Amino acid sequence: MRLNIVEMEEIYIAGIEVDLDFDWDEFFEAPDPILSEIEHVMKHNVYYFFSSGEKYIFGKRVSSIANIPETFIAAKIPAGLYSKVPRILSTYEHDMFSMTNYEVLEGDEYSEYREFVFGAASKYHEYVYRSVEYLPDVVNVRQIPVLPEARAKLLRRQYIETFFDVNSNQIRKFLYKRYATLHRGFLWEFLGKEACCKMQGMSLAEATDFLKSKQEVLFFWDATSKLGKEFAYGKVFTMDAAKLMQSYTRFTFDMYLFDSTMDWTIIFVHERISDKPGDCFLINRNEIETMS
Repeated sequence: MRLNIVEMEEIYIAGIEVDLDFDWDEFFEAPDPILSEIEHVMKHNVYYFFSSGEKYIFGKRVSSIANIPETFIAAKIPAGLYSKVPRILSTYEHDMFSMTNYEVLEGDEYSEYREFVFGAASKYHEYVYRSVEYLPDVVNVRQIPVLPEARAKLLRRQYIETFFDVNSNQIRKFLYKRYATLHRGFLWEFLGKEACCKMQGMSLAEATDFLKSKQEVLFFWDATSKLGKEFAYGKVFTMDAAKLMQSYTRFTFDMYLFDSTMDWTIIFVHERISDKPGDCFLINRNEIETMS
């Protein structure tokens, strides 16, 4: 699955003001005739939803906004590169971006709108457009080095046996089997009791500094979409630690870093699992073995 990037020219929208609770389906089942009064419409079977300032506009693309009646609102969607994603695939978008060299624009340059294209029998396709930019140096997960399958399988097994408790009781066994086979949940939910007690909160800067002394940094992550899970399943990756720390949120929020000694691990999670402050958590094996 690839992210579809399109180059759009500047377009004008004329329509009515709506709120975020606007019911698309209800409107399309019984269209408000007021939109039929819009002049200079370019495609009558295509509708747009767009935010301009504090107003939300629903309407049609027009060739001119001159002499727009007072009952309508006009807005301009700027030209540029946009990702075009079918609404049904929007849950995959984070992973699709991580597999390209594109990123969503931020600040005043950012633009987003939706397009509704009607076909036969009043059925429509909804697309989400987001303004993007091409960044040649951004991390593309397809280009991150991957360890050979046999070594990755061995290292993942050793890593989980070292820091996690996945079989101390029937409930853990069941939940871990569901995680491993159905990709449901997160590995950090199975941290052992000793590991949880001894984890140290670290800032991103502290983690980066810690990793500088390591000859090898290995990692894998928990993906959330079907696309991401299929891509990351069973793999172990390696890359420059500083670059990884600068860009890991591009493809994950739940990440596990270690090396082949299994002496330590740094874990990133998307929610708080400890009262210790920090962007991530460091666990040293010798400390948890002391408690055992």
